[in-house]
Amino acid sequence: MHMKFYRDPRPAALLAGLVTLAAVHAPARAASDDAPMPNVQIDNRTSLGGFSISAGPAFWSGDFGGPTTSDIFVAAVSLRYDSGPLRTWATLPYMRVESDGVLFAGTDGGPILVDTTRPSPEGRVRDGLGDITVGATWSALEGRADGLAVDLTGRLKLPTASDGSGLSTGKTDVSLSADVSKPVGGVVPFVSAGYRFLGDPDGYDLRNTVSASAGLTLPLAETADPVLLLSYDYDESATRFVDDSHALFAAISGTIGGGFTWTGYGSAGLSDGTSDFSIGALVSFAL
Repeated sequence: MHMKFYRDPRPAALLAGLVTLAAVHAPARAASDDAPMPNVQIDNRTSLGGFSISAGPAFWSGDFGGPTTSDIFVAAVSLRYDSGPLRTWATLPYMRVESDGVLFAGTDGGPILVDTTRPSPEGRVRDGLGDITVGATWSALEGRADGLAVDLTGRLKLPTASDGSGLSTGKTDVSLSADVSKPVGGVVPFVSAGYRFLGDPDGYDLRNTVSASAGLTLPLAETADPVLLLSYDYDESATRFVDDSHALFAAISGTIGGGFTWTGYGSAGLSDGTSDFSIGALVSFAL
């Protein structure tokens, strides 16, 4: 069975890499396309064209270190094209935010916390289409006998959200990340690092941020379907008003048949700079 395993955990570029589940001889990939399109999925592709489409909701809740609770809902659609060691994608999110603080749409619709104590000029509730993200991942190592893998990923978030929505910085963001993984028996540990260049919106001073992640993937059955992913994720805060984010992330993914795959995922916050929890789901179809 030929499968790939993609991963985008949180609102930052955290990991990308080709990994191999040696115990079942099934290649898997953990790649960063960013929340809320985590693509934590087995890609049991039936299409020869290389195209697939994914859609699903994600929800974050917590005070993020502020005096009140913020709830963030995102529903996103992503179109991806795979061609050999290169894959490209584009994601369009719809966002609904209930928060007294200031936050903007990040890569693929994940939230960027700016200030949890500063009232948003647009009011507590904001909704609408967020910014479009386009990205590409190149698998620098393919088919090595020892399974060692390196993936390099780049993303471009374009300011396409409407003016006055309160969801966008109105600026372009660029993020770069790399992932290294190598199978150890039937388990595939990975580590990753990323850097994000944030455009500064009027009235706010956003700083560039780093991110890191470490975890593993493992099959839950001899067929490597479903697959489990566990990781610890770190994201540096974009401003001095919000603490850095530390979180635990978990996802499980499997095939449905007919070109469909399913994914469920969630996180638990370990610091004030992240949500208390997040949950999400994703369905993908090979076109």
